[in-house]
Amino acid sequence: MALLVASVFYGGDKAANENKNHLWRTLQERFLQRTTSDYSHAVYLNSISNLDDYSHLEIIGSNDMGKSEAPCLNHINGLRKIVEYCREHDEYDRYLILDSDAFPINSKWQKNLDYRLKKDNFNVAAVVRLENFDLFPHPSAMYFNRKGIEEAEFVSIDSLPSEKIFLTSRIFNLNLNFKDPTVDMPFFPLTRTNVWNAHPLIAGLYYDSFFHMSAGSRSPITRTGLWKYHEKYNDDDIVSRRIIHNLANDEEGYIHKLRFGHNEDFAPVKDILI
Repeated sequence: MALLVASVFYGGDKAANENKNHLWRTLQERFLQRTTSDYSHAVYLNSISNLDDYSHLEIIGSNDMGKSEAPCLNHINGLRKIVEYCREHDEYDRYLILDSDAFPINSKWQKNLDYRLKKDNFNVAAVVRLENFDLFPHPSAMYFNRKGIEEAEFVSIDSLPSEKIFLTSRIFNLNLNFKDPTVDMPFFPLTRTNVWNAHPLIAGLYYDSFFHMSAGSRSPITRTGLWKYHEKYNDDDIVSRRIIHNLANDEEGYIHKLRFGHNEDFAPVKDILI
């Protein structure tokens, strides 16, 4: 089955984000090549200044953060453009939407998800981050069949009833205006499967199929962190930088550590600060 992979990259206004995006693009391409066959790869670029880094890929479109009210709205607009692009390309029968800091880790990921979609009569499989108190399908990794991509409509979570969004209504006591993008449709959930965790949310594996860094191109701010649910992780930025350091030095070894927990060459992030 022919697969179209479409990724969203966000640059922001800092050179550091561009450097991170170079790493995420490199890792994403490497892991796609290792785990996936018969696919094409296209990207949507939000506030990206260095277009040369993506010149070998099909660029679906781009926009400037200054033309939108907030980065999250740019994200939704980019996802909507991706859906339009996917619908126009009916030479494919499977579609994978990824965040820039996400990639498949298991060569059986597509076979396993096709089996689940058919067996359980779903048209989309998606990450759901229960560890972040989320109940909604998250676009870090979403896998659609043709019917699913025809039905998909990206919306902001603040347009949905609360029981579809969070595990606990107390999240709303944070008095924040959540506008995460999602699709309001039945989905097969890809939940966290790490054997070893560097952090309760960052560097997650889902259904042993996808890695998602979380906040790979921005400061790591999490719902669980804002609520101080995990008190021991009081500096998510230090943890995030350590994880990126490990991935940049030995991507396969670090993913193996997250999947199986057998590689003792990686010290716990709390012991090594960079």
